Amino acid sequence: MADILIFFVESRGEEHDIKEAIIGDGERDIPDSLTNFAYEKDLQTALCSHISELFPDYHIYGGIGIGVEYSIGGKRIDVLLEHEQSKNLLVVELKSGEADFKVFGQISMYIGLLKRQFPERNISGVIIAGSIDDSLVQATEITDKVSLKTYRMSIELEDA
Repeated sequence: MADILIFFVESRGEEHDIKEAIIGDGERDIPDSLTNFAYEKDLQTALCSHISELFPDYHIYGGIGIGVEYSIGGKRIDVLLEHEQSKNLLVVELKSGEADFKVFGQISMYIGLLKRQFPERNISGVIIAGSIDDSLVQATEITDKVSLKTYRMSIELEDA
C-alpha cells in the first residue's frame, strides 16, 4: 500500500499550525482531529439525520424543533429520543472528542430532571463520544441507566 501524505490545520485560539500525517506504512498516524467531529453540533446534525438506523424504534421526542437541544430546568439536552411503543425516553449526550467522568454527572442530572417531569416513564441515557476515558467507564459501572458508545466517521462516494 502506498503512503498518502495529508496536511491539516491545527488551531489553538488564534494560532494555526500546518501539520502533516501519513496514512499507510509511514511512522505518523492520523490525528484524532481528523477522525472525530470538530464540533458537537456537527455530530448532532449527523446523528439526527440517521436516528432510524442508529436507534431503531426511536424517534426524536416532539420532532427536531423540540427534542434537539431539549430545554429542561434551564439546561439543554443534546437529543431526547422517545421509544415508539413503550414511550420510554432516551437522553443522548454528545461529545465530539473524549468524554470523561464529568459527563456522567451531566447525563445523570438530565435523567433526574426528566424523571421529575415524566415520573411515569422509564428514562435512560447514552453518552456518544469520539473516545471514552476510563474514568467514565468506572462511573457508569454503578448503573444500567447509562450506556457508552463511540462513533466512527465514514464517507461514501456515489457516481454522479
